[in-house]
Amino acid sequence: MGSQLEASLQHDMDLIRAAVTEMAGQCERALRGTLDAIINGDQHAAYLVILRDGRIDDLEQQLDRLALEFLVRQQPAGSHLRFAFAALKISTELERIGDHAEGVARRALKLHEIHPHLHAEPFA
Repeated sequence: MGSQLEASLQHDMDLIRAAVTEMAGQCERALRGTLDAIINGDQHAAYLVILRDGRIDDLEQQLDRLALEFLVRQQPAGSHLRFAFAALKISTELERIGDHAEGVARRALKLHEIHPHLHAEPFA
């Protein structure tokens, strides 16, 4: 019985970890797209960042649900409780990063409207 509970606990933690990893990857992609929009004037990249922000928002909700289910089902203590709490805090911060990337992408599009031939110089 104990090993079954441990397997269930590990499975739930793996689901949460995978969701955090996917969300972080989406945020990294958003930041890269935003930089591409600014540096290279890539409007397509900016639009992709804006469109993909919904996926980041969906992942935050999924993570919240997974963490809540984990707390209710497993009733964790100690390090497992800290893990769930950290996942919730991380998802909130990642969602904010995604929102900021979207906002910058929108501004990059506006900048391109005003100055269509303006590109930032690449970082040396």
